[in-house]
Amino acid sequence: MRKAIILASSSERKKRLFSLLGIPFATTEHKFDEKNITTIDPKKYVVEIARGKVESIRNIHPNSIIIGLDTVVVHKGSILGKPKNKTEALSMLLFLNGSVHQVITGLYIYDTANNKRECLSMITDMHFKKNDKHALTSYIDKENVLDVAGAYNHERLGCILLKKINGDYYNSIGMPLSLIADALKKFNITIL
Repeated sequence: MRKAIILASSSERKKRLFSLLGIPFATTEHKFDEKNITTIDPKKYVVEIARGKVESIRNIHPNSIIIGLDTVVVHKGSILGKPKNKTEALSMLLFLNGSVHQVITGLYIYDTANNKRECLSMITDMHFKKNDKHALTSYIDKENVLDVAGAYNHERLGCILLKKINGDYYNSIGMPLSLIADALKKFNITIL
């Protein structure tokens, strides 16, 4: 019997992106409280959250391979989450403005049948243009920035705030498909 592949997420966006791999999978909302993570190391932080998402649902998915992901924006050692309001969003964008920051994604894969696990992370450098305050404020008014880490979404209008991306584009949007495909080979799942 083939093992089910479960993505520990209820996000339609993540489901759409993961489907690009062309393999059958299901999604399940995780039950992990991210406030339980206390580490300040960004790479450990995202892997621990990804692990927590998987661990929170592993008992309800026997004979499955469960995949958890988490992504953060990091600048000058600070982890930037989702802003609480537009004022905080503007502060974040001004902090990132005209500099290079990182998008870090943690990946945790767990096989419930044999306890095999893999944990990895990937970093992509994001080069922000030097935008004037008016442009940043205008951006905040035109797009919902309260639902994205770092207060910008470069899949949408936020793309004009960037100069360039160094690294994996799909990692920069929280779904490092190449990393996932390579990791799944260790679980005898081949994409190509």
